[in-house]
Amino acid sequence: TLFPYTTLFRSASAQIQTGENPSGANREGVSQLAPQLWSFIMNNVFGIWLIGMMLSVGWSFASYIVFSKRIRDNCTAPAEEDFAVFCQARGKKRVDFVCSKCAVTPMLIGVLHPVVVLPEGSYVRRGQGKKLRNIFAHELTHYSRRDIIYKWLVVLATSAHWFNPLMILVRKEINRACELSCDEA
Repeated sequence: TLFPYTTLFRSASAQIQTGENPSGANREGVSQLAPQLWSFIMNNVFGIWLIGMMLSVGWSFASYIVFSKRIRDNCTAPAEEDFAVFCQARGKKRVDFVCSKCAVTPMLIGVLHPVVVLPEGSYVRRGQGKKLRNIFAHELTHYSRRDIIYKWLVVLATSAHWFNPLMILVRKEINRACELSCDEA
């Protein structure tokens, strides 16, 4: 059977329901439950680990797909003045630029087709042209360094160690260091 210790549970629960006092032999069977459970876990540790990793990667990938779709469904063309600043900052890089009401902060999304996404509104018209150039410099630094690929590698590494709660802190620290590095550059 899939769970070899199920019969032990059944016999022990039947004795409890009928009010029987378990004999020494049955007590030994119940006391063997822990070693059998441990044996089951050890014999299937790779499968358990693989399922955990697949769930972790699947969750991250599905979340990214849903978020990207929400951004795409709510994107608008940027203001002409902002787009001109972007074209000047972009140079010959193959990156697009959109605005979205779902974006609360500037970001670069997309591995195959990278897109700089900004919250809606014109920066240049509000007198924030210098801020806009700094935002584009930051996001285009992410693109030049291929940070999106590195962040996905971090997702794979932390998913491989899904059972270790410290990996959540490791992922956050790597993302933080990546942002600070782009700010410094």
